[in-house]
Amino acid sequence: MAFIIRAFIVLCITLTLAACGSKQSQYTYLFKNPTVLKQQWQECQAKGVKAKAISKCRDAWVVAKVLHDYLSLQESHAVQISEDRQKLIAMQQAGASKAMRQPILNNFSKLMMNVQANFTQQIMATETKLSQLKEALHTMRQNIRIGTLSAKQHKALTLKIQHTKQAITLQQDLIGAMYALLNLTMSG
Repeated sequence: MAFIIRAFIVLCITLTLAACGSKQSQYTYLFKNPTVLKQQWQECQAKGVKAKAISKCRDAWVVAKVLHDYLSLQESHAVQISEDRQKLIAMQQAGASKAMRQPILNNFSKLMMNVQANFTQQIMATETKLSQLKEALHTMRQNIRIGTLSAKQHKALTLKIQHTKQAITLQQDLIGAMYALLNLTMSG
């Protein structure tokens, strides 16, 4: 009997990890294929608000949001990146050696590392928010189990639990997409 329980637990964990992996690979696919992302986004917009419950639309929304946030971080350094790029082009045209261009290349790398560091901080903040939501959900569930709520309070708390579960799912999706983008930017 204990073997069956252990096997069941291992199967559940494996399926959960596989599901997370497939979700992350879907995000990676959308990040790598902006035309598909744009097409999915446009289809979802044409269908209206109700379509956002569809997994495909939700994935497109999550990827678009994470990509927007990441590009916003890059935009904060856009002027410096553009200036460095112009300097590098001018130096290359003038025949400057790699050693002369190296300080500008180093600055560009430093700017991109700042973007990565800020993005990592966003991931951590999102993970903190997820933890807080899970703790709030746990507290709300305990309050329902205690059974001292009036019918009106019970109904309100049940609704709040549903909203919190949706917020948790969204935070989990955002985190998955953030890690998919982080992996892409670190690998290439």
